[in-house]
Amino acid sequence: PSDQAGRQVYAVGMVGKLADDMVDLKRDVRDGGINLLVTYVHQDRDEAASLASALAAGERLNIKWWRTNCPNAFAGFTHVLETYFEQITAPSMMDVAALLLVPAAMGMDYDSRRKG
Repeated sequence: PSDQAGRQVYAVGMVGKLADDMVDLKRDVRDGGINLLVTYVHQDRDEAASLASALAAGERLNIKWWRTNCPNAFAGFTHVLETYFEQITAPSMMDVAALLLVPAAMGMDYDSRRKG
């Protein structure tokens, strides 16, 4: 593949990693995993308290929740996300990247669906 195609595949992979940080945030907090969104949240004491409260209450952490309760953290996180989206020019690759974000935007938690 060309260098441009390789950069786009990498950018799509990074979008997927960032989407994963949103989807498995609860597990990362519980297990002390590395998570960029959690790093941004912990830069603001009030936002960290909001997240802790929401996790304790089992709230759905969708985009609306993030924008309302942790706007600074979400702005920083989405800025990083946008830098990868800007590197994707192929329409099919853009579609893949956008689809990767759907579960995260909805506030899905894959762990809640796991058995065992």
